[in-house]
Amino acid sequence: MKTILLIIFALFFSLTAKSQYFKLNHGVYTIAPQAAKKLTKAEIANFITNDYKHSQIISKNELVYQSNHLLISYWDLFTNVEFRKSLEQIQKSMVNLLTNSEVSLKGTKITISKIITVNGTRYLILEYQMDDEVFLRFSSETKENGVNFNGIIQFKKPYEDEAQRALAEILPTIKFKIN
Repeated sequence: MKTILLIIFALFFSLTAKSQYFKLNHGVYTIAPQAAKKLTKAEIANFITNDYKHSQIISKNELVYQSNHLLISYWDLFTNVEFRKSLEQIQKSMVNLLTNSEVSLKGTKITISKIITVNGTRYLILEYQMDDEVFLRFSSETKENGVNFNGIIQFKKPYEDEAQRALAEILPTIKFKIN
């Protein structure tokens, strides 16, 4: 009987530990990707240097995870009213920046550019490829309090399905605290 109770307690503890939310800087709550390891700044730099030619992961960001073959980073931002843009405006600017501008990186190929809704929140999903490296960016609409959620998943092309699964796992966990 003690063994059964111990197993039930251990199972309950492991399930609740996996689903604990943590707060980002501006009142957005989320959970870490399942089976992901939070990286230190040194580990981020090492992973990027050893595995990638390009990176758009901000190493000073405190929320950077490695999940198998993926490098995942996310953050929330506050935007003043005069600087807020719709997701459609951001989408147009990003596509232009990546493909048509003088500062665009040569050979960048956009593979996904869409706006989706998850749990009542709209997200811009933008995936682009540079050589064999892929960047899957996501950004929420700006909420009434000026906060939005952003992230990027960096991976090699063969791990596309893994990255899409990670994104599908992350987005439904996002919760905004609206004052």
